[in-house]
Amino acid sequence: MVSVRERSCFMPELPVKLPEETIARLRFAAKMSGRTEGEIIAVLVDSMSAGEVDAEDHGDGRKEATRTPVPVYAVYEGNRVEGEFHPETGTLVITSPPWSGERFRSASSAASAVVRNFKPNVGSANRSGNEFWRQSGEGTKLGALRGR
Repeated sequence: MVSVRERSCFMPELPVKLPEETIARLRFAAKMSGRTEGEIIAVLVDSMSAGEVDAEDHGDGRKEATRTPVPVYAVYEGNRVEGEFHPETGTLVITSPPWSGERFRSASSAASAVVRNFKPNVGSANRSGNEFWRQSGEGTKLGALRGR
């Protein structure tokens, strides 16, 4: 068994024991984003609990949390494109043709694919996925779901 040095990281009303390396990364993330350590943790918790949580039974007594994909859409050049955002991985699957199930490593790369499809001669297809995609039903930007 590997021993990891832990120490307490005190947050008001929530004493937490974390490995020192994790505390260092948490502080670094807070410094780089201009947020407090507590805000970084809140963003992570929010992003991990964005979809419904189910438990996948592996049949050997282990259960793994899975999240239901969040339905999203985008309207670009008058075309509505449907997709599913996967909060646990940050990936986005476009369900509308011509992609029909193609998985993108990020919401931004999926947004770029949509732009290139409907406007092939565009100078730059780069788009922020947090701004481009909206949650189906609510219409709020994907960034709101992700805490961005």
